[in-house]
Amino acid sequence: MVLSSLLCTRDKYLRLSKLTVQNFTHIFIDQKPKSYRSKNTMNVDKSYEVEPLLLKYGGTRRFHMSQSVPQMQKKGKTIRPEVVNLRVIAVFGVLFGHSTTIYWHNWDNYNTFVQSPILSHVENLGMLILALWMMISGFCIGFTFEHNWSFKEFFVRRFTRLIVPYFLVGALWMVPIRMLLHYPNYANESYWYIVWKYIILDYDSGQLWFLPTVFSYSIFLWIAQKFLCTSWVRDILLLFFGVCLLLVPIIYHGPGSSVVHMPMFSPLFYYFTFFMIGFIVYNHENDIKRVMKAPILFIGAILMIISIIFMYLGRGRIGLQLIAVWGCLIILFFIMPHTTNRFTRAIADVSLGVYLFHEPLAFISYTYWPDIDPLLMVSINFFLWGTVASIISYLVFVLPKRLMRKNA
Repeated sequence: MVLSSLLCTRDKYLRLSKLTVQNFTHIFIDQKPKSYRSKNTMNVDKSYEVEPLLLKYGGTRRFHMSQSVPQMQKKGKTIRPEVVNLRVIAVFGVLFGHSTTIYWHNWDNYNTFVQSPILSHVENLGMLILALWMMISGFCIGFTFEHNWSFKEFFVRRFTRLIVPYFLVGALWMVPIRMLLHYPNYANESYWYIVWKYIILDYDSGQLWFLPTVFSYSIFLWIAQKFLCTSWVRDILLLFFGVCLLLVPIIYHGPGSSVVHMPMFSPLFYYFTFFMIGFIVYNHENDIKRVMKAPILFIGAILMIISIIFMYLGRGRIGLQLIAVWGCLIILFFIMPHTTNRFTRAIADVSLGVYLFHEPLAFISYTYWPDIDPLLMVSINFFLWGTVASIISYLVFVLPKRLMRKNA
């Protein structure tokens, strides 16, 4: 009788313990207390971990965080699926842009007797593609701020990631290829003078201008987010500041205006609003999602397509085009699929390297075959040189990181 009673008591205790753990798990996964909610408004609270709490209160290691947080969203792991897909769109847009520049009306570094009205309008979409790159950078800088690095550590990491590649790619890749191709702006000038004037002073750094511009924005935003409280007010004020920067080269033509239009300074004025849109989406994603319901996204997607068509045709004033670009960026982010595959992840991994390495390769086609059929020109530049740039990017940026992680 005593043994039977003890066994019965044990079974009741085990059932009660199992129920307690299940209830505890439900509370901390589905209904997290306010004290465990991060100030970050992302879908996933990356500072919150369930497993240690379950272990502390009698849970087992069979329950793992991956059951509640998708693999792509863990802190320190692969980036968000939406960002992966946006990077694929951005890199394909850059590849297509670099593949068609010889047909643009305002680009005269290389000449061709072949006219292509369809491809000549691609230059009108340049602002949208570059704005997309800036938005992605602004969104991703939010992840960097989560590490709470000191200014010195943040500065060194940003400098190593952005400025060092700027000088190395410029001096060891872009300039040598341009010199071999007898690039018109380099005529009768020495290598070191070219590096000094066109890379260090940034008079003609080609596509590389993106790196020091993002570096400057990152440093400014680090200072701003350290000394201003985190809120909608701060981010809207910074966005308004970006709009003011954008208006300076458009409106101001008085004394000193030539400095604003210098190649080394002009990108700083033009693209900060797009960088801030990405940062605002990172900080307030949940708030924006409450507004971005399916009907609004559907209407927004239709308006986005119409806006892109009008931008391609060069219609509308600059102010209207800017508003259209801002709207397109937000709609694009929220209509992106939440899944990826091996192809999109592979393209996203090499996206920055493709952006940096591709344009000088396209100059090979513009130098030796400027008058070939436009379809053949675009095919060579997009597929052939795009593949070469992807391989180089993988060998330079992706493979070393994987080897270091493997040996760690």
